[in-house]
Amino acid sequence: MKKKTAFTLAEVLVTIGIIGIVSAITMPTLINNHQNKVFATSIQKIYSDINQAVTRLMSDKQTENLLEAGLRGQSEVDSFVEKYFKINGKTGNEYIAVTKTDDTKLELGNNTLYNLAGGGNIAFISDNGLIHVFVDTNAGQKPNTIGRDIFVMTINIDGSIVGYTKDTDIGKYFDTLRLNNWRME
Repeated sequence: MKKKTAFTLAEVLVTIGIIGIVSAITMPTLINNHQNKVFATSIQKIYSDINQAVTRLMSDKQTENLLEAGLRGQSEVDSFVEKYFKINGKTGNEYIAVTKTDDTKLELGNNTLYNLAGGGNIAFISDNGLIHVFVDTNAGQKPNTIGRDIFVMTINIDGSIVGYTKDTDIGKYFDTLRLNNWRME
């Protein structure tokens, strides 16, 4: 008679325990990497949408800068957004503030917050020929941290788009606070 060989219960439990430990160690990293890729893809799409909208506006108006295209104030910027972006909805007169975890606030005032059809929230704020853009790539869901799912950029008069810059009042304010642990409300 042949003797059957098999794993003992102890061997099986030890193997399952090792697999569980390895999974517990690697899963948070995998999930974090996936979230970072989702946020990166989302901001790239929104950046592309903004760039295409600015390019289309300047082409439609046959101008070389945004002031010549008529973007002189907040109402013109709001009209531009409604014409050149796919919007699911908007919240008029939304109070927008960027808040540090110690409750230090940069109050941006009452502005329109747009919900983009491709996902995310976006606000445009006119500032003497510059347009500051505040993007929340996951529409208010956590972590709401600048540089992760909240992004601030400026559309210059010539239509170029840059991340926050120290040359603007908002950029100077952000620079003094070092952008750590911020969220958009």
